[in-house]
Amino acid sequence: MRLEIVIPPSREALLEYLATGKGDLIAAGMTRTPEREKSFAFSAPYQFVSELLIVPAKDTTTHGLSDLKGKTVSVRKSSSYYETLSNFKDNLGFKIDLLPEDLETEEITGKIPATVADSNIVQLELTYNNKIRSAGPLGDVVEIGWVMRKGQRDLKTAIDAFITKLYKATFYNLMVSKYFKDAKRTRTDQKLRADKGGRLSPYDDLVKKHSRTYEFDWRLITSQMYQESGFDPKVKSWVGAKGLMQVMPRTAQELKIDDVENPDKGILAGAKLMARYSNYFNSADISAKDRIRFTLASYNCGPGHVSDARELAKEMGLDPNKWFGNVEKSMLMLSKRDIAKKVRYGYCRCEEPVNYVSQIQNRYDHYVQIVPMH
Repeated sequence: MRLEIVIPPSREALLEYLATGKGDLIAAGMTRTPEREKSFAFSAPYQFVSELLIVPAKDTTTHGLSDLKGKTVSVRKSSSYYETLSNFKDNLGFKIDLLPEDLETEEITGKIPATVADSNIVQLELTYNNKIRSAGPLGDVVEIGWVMRKGQRDLKTAIDAFITKLYKATFYNLMVSKYFKDAKRTRTDQKLRADKGGRLSPYDDLVKKHSRTYEFDWRLITSQMYQESGFDPKVKSWVGAKGLMQVMPRTAQELKIDDVENPDKGILAGAKLMARYSNYFNSADISAKDRIRFTLASYNCGPGHVSDARELAKEMGLDPNKWFGNVEKSMLMLSKRDIAKKVRYGYCRCEEPVNYVSQIQNRYDHYVQIVPMH
């Protein structure tokens, strides 16, 4: 059979497209709810999650639904969260604020007093975002599945068999790990002290050697190395990046470097890759400091997204040649779907590179104060 994939303009339109025959199966994260089951059929579940109340990290008083009296919780009306909250609203005395349907849950968290998100989304979000926290579940564990029209018995039988075979198998576990558990996380912990011998890492001599070759401050590369691997040469990310500088095997091959888990070669690969990206921003209009910041952002998410952010910065009246307060702001806009579809390199979860640059810069600034250049 020829598979046609249709992407509706919003989550709200998913069920509408299914009901009107514009699609036969919603293969998206849909929570099974009594209201939805009145009109549609759900497949066997492929995930079990809790719906969690989410508040800003600075809110230290909200510990559950019972603390919401007189407060407002913001969700999309089409979400399962709205249905769940409606069951508690009158008894617990809180209000529900309806958000635009084109907002994803990840775009909502941390920007309003309270919202709701599935535990798998929260687990991933917390690897990037330290501005939110969970204030506990709303109720029992709920099921996530695919959705069909009622009466599609053969399709349901086939889908259930597919999901049952897939569930908890190798491919399934890899996908769950890739998208929900082990994102290439920015490290919020800081390595800000030198040891008694004045060393920042066990690899200072190697970093100095390769940094000198490619004309980088070795303290900057050390800060980046800690961000990437925590100084552990055996770390391997879910996408396969390896070594102290977390270089992908294919990239290492392009750089003609093998065995990046070897500290010497891993640091060489990282410095060489930084030099490659730095050349993209070799312009008299870009200061040396901002050239480094663009290079770091490119190392994290690719130069294409940085290029898109610089173009967008011009449109926003910002300086495309400066990172802090300018391109870092436009870069965050690339995570908005309506903007991402208009740029060359598309959507970017760009909070990560923005945090990446800031944390490396902060650590580097501290290293400059405590350890001499030579």
